[in-house]
Amino acid sequence: MLNISHNNDSLQVATAAATVAVSRTETIAALLQNTLPQGNVLEIARAAALLAAKRTSTLIPYCHSSSLSYLSISFKIVDLRVIINAELHAIAKTKIATEAMHAATVAELTIYDMLKTIDPEIVIESIQMRKAINNQPDSIAHVGTLKSVVIACSTDVLSGKKAPRAAQEIQ
Repeated sequence: MLNISHNNDSLQVATAAATVAVSRTETIAALLQNTLPQGNVLEIARAAALLAAKRTSTLIPYCHSSSLSYLSISFKIVDLRVIINAELHAIAKTKIATEAMHAATVAELTIYDMLKTIDPEIVIESIQMRKAINNQPDSIAHVGTLKSVVIACSTDVLSGKKAPRAAQEIQ
């Protein structure tokens, strides 16, 4: 595991997508009409994905644990495909791309597992990172020596009623 103790916490955002292809319109109809005996496939896949995202560091040996602050799992059906989108946010010392990929993959596997009994030709097509934003600064710029000037304005000093003391007190 890499040493990230020197990293500052920063906003991390990651999105991943996965695609499951079914072979029949009847499979999509059963999915949409919620007629499978195991229950609502998409809601079970969403719950599985959320659990997967939270537990990624316990299953992937070199993955650091992250305290996720936002998880969204959404589904889109296009023709005979179910497209899964996982979006995760965290304030963390390290990227959360693996957590997003893990969430999308587990959702994909859950859909596959629940639909394989009615569609033995179901295919897991793809899993991909869509976006990984790491707002961690690469380095802190060296500012160098700073110089300052103090300007004290006083009408009493200008008119000669008082001596200028501000500069002497600052030194």
